[in-house]
Amino acid sequence: MAENLPNELIGEILQYVLHVPEEKFQDVSEVSPFSCPSHFPSAAVLAVCKRWMIVATPLLYQVVIIRSKAQAQALERTLRGQKEFGTCIKKLRLEGGYGDATRKIILASPNVSNLCISLAIRSSDSTKGLCKALATINPSCLVICDSQKALSNASLSSLVSTLIGCFAIWTNMLRIHLSPVTSNCSESIIPSLANATSLQIVTIPLSFLGINPESLSSLTTSKSLKAIQIFSHLGNKSEEEDSDRLNDTMRRHPDLAALVSIVKRAHGPLSDAIINIAAPTDPSFFPMAHASPEVRELVWNRIIQLATDFDFCWCRSSDCEEQIALLNSTRSSISVVSKTFQRLALPYIYSHPILMENSSMKPFALALERNPLLGGYVQSIMYATQFWSDSYEYRQYLPRILQRTPRVSRICGVHSDFGYIWAPSEFLSFSWADFETLAKIAGRNVISLDKIAVYDDSDDVYGVGDVDEQLQSPAAFGLLGNLRLLECDMAVAFNVEASLISHDWLANLESLNVSYCNPSFFDVLSCLDLNSLREVVIKFECSQSIRGFLRVHGNKIQALYVDGNSNDLSVLAFCPRLTTLSLRVYQFPDPKIFLSNHPQPFITKIVIAHPDFTTSSSINTSSGNAFFSSVDFSALPALRELQIIVCQWPCNEYDIERSVWVQWSSDLAKKWKIRLTDGEGRHWRPRLATPKRSKG
Repeated sequence: MAENLPNELIGEILQYVLHVPEEKFQDVSEVSPFSCPSHFPSAAVLAVCKRWMIVATPLLYQVVIIRSKAQAQALERTLRGQKEFGTCIKKLRLEGGYGDATRKIILASPNVSNLCISLAIRSSDSTKGLCKALATINPSCLVICDSQKALSNASLSSLVSTLIGCFAIWTNMLRIHLSPVTSNCSESIIPSLANATSLQIVTIPLSFLGINPESLSSLTTSKSLKAIQIFSHLGNKSEEEDSDRLNDTMRRHPDLAALVSIVKRAHGPLSDAIINIAAPTDPSFFPMAHASPEVRELVWNRIIQLATDFDFCWCRSSDCEEQIALLNSTRSSISVVSKTFQRLALPYIYSHPILMENSSMKPFALALERNPLLGGYVQSIMYATQFWSDSYEYRQYLPRILQRTPRVSRICGVHSDFGYIWAPSEFLSFSWADFETLAKIAGRNVISLDKIAVYDDSDDVYGVGDVDEQLQSPAAFGLLGNLRLLECDMAVAFNVEASLISHDWLANLESLNVSYCNPSFFDVLSCLDLNSLREVVIKFECSQSIRGFLRVHGNKIQALYVDGNSNDLSVLAFCPRLTTLSLRVYQFPDPKIFLSNHPQPFITKIVIAHPDFTTSSSINTSSGNAFFSSVDFSALPALRELQIIVCQWPCNEYDIERSVWVQWSSDLAKKWKIRLTDGEGRHWRPRLATPKRSKG
């Protein structure tokens, strides 16, 4: 069937694969949007068949992105042999100078209408070819990317001077997009735009870097300029100061104020939710007026359910707070539309309540007390992961909530960031009495306890008190027969007498995540069968009780996260069925951890996490060199991936040459055929390299 399709229709289909969005081509961010290559190269479409190659080639060459000297030289060779390809180029993005190859590319591309040029030019990057060729084209849209670093060299100065000279001769240039301006172009390029004979629109983002508002006043002398569009992001507090300075400048320059328009842009997943709603044409319109009351209620019930429901995927989302704020606003709005809406919405609102702060606990608890039926609706309790757990409201009302929610199945922390200097605990704290109440009231329904911190009733929140340690009975665990996920701090000392513990407790527990605990907690777990256990996360230094736990249950565990700073932890010996091993370390783990007397046939992935670091700059290069040169993975024949969370791949040609991550990735692949990946699971794909000239 596909062979019967006309070329025009095949071209329309392939356009979706080869299309580069306008906003991506014009992106002026410090890190290029093209720095992370796609795992599906666009050129792969050309290799499907000869017909696809004929149709797709003009589409592929419509937008050309050049990010290295090797790419520029390869394109120049292609255009030299296939001159018709150059006529297809409509948009050209150059993220460097790239020598004389750039001149030949531009001369071979007479139809370029959109040009993007980077001013992140280093002294080693030649712009002679680019400068010679700029006057030979006449683009209608120009995009200038700048650098946060103030650069000063002859190549950059020559490029800026050439651009300024071209503004007066580019008669087709109607629009120019500038990046957040730094000293690389703010003092020269912006004022020179007044000389552009046909320029109509200047676009500048109002960002954290800010602009020099006074430099914009020189644009008022332009005879063709119609608008200066300054884009800012909704809710971006870092731009408020820049906006104030711009407003002050416009008050001093009324002519500038007439040109400037500040455009608010939404960003992130909420951008799709901000829409313009048209005013009703008939205010008397009543939806489903001719339907029966039963049908209307069924339809409204379904609509309200969709509008007020909670998506558990939000719990791990970085923008969870924004999503929840929008959801809570929607729930409140729906509840006050009418009595019918309120009646229909209550079961859905109370099925997954969200407690964003301590003060929300009191009204929630009182509502459950006034109307006991509401407690039967509660299936989960979500809470902000930054709670002041020692507040009066918290201690008083949490037990009253737990006593009235017999159907609760999940207690789940969601991401929240209040920006406190002294951050509250990210866990919801339970006294041991609260935990026992939960187990007695809702134990058989509970399947997930996510981010809870259980402390002894006689101690402080984390079990650090002045009284003697009291031993608690672990019987509450026996009431949680359906619990599958437990992420907790367990600062409670337990009585581990065999007569108090039944081996079949927590029979369905699949995932265990412990940030801190009393050693007796693992002693209790070592007495259980835990036949369903598959994933274990231990975020503190291994003790004797943890070693005992791994010795008992290690043969069930498939994914393990453990402290890797100890060289005497025989993880491979304890856990022969591991498929993923994650090590929490300060720099790099001791290579001895990966040695084993017997091959480990199941481990396919190792993760190295540095919880104390946020960027790769904190990594000690010599420590990394020592690790990669001495590590022996011969006991792990199935290992295919080594993920280092703080790994950061270089984003430009200059950084690639100096990146230790690229070198380590190459060494790992050559010696062990293992991929090195970053925190997002991306491996390094070698760029096209410039052929080295032979000596002699």
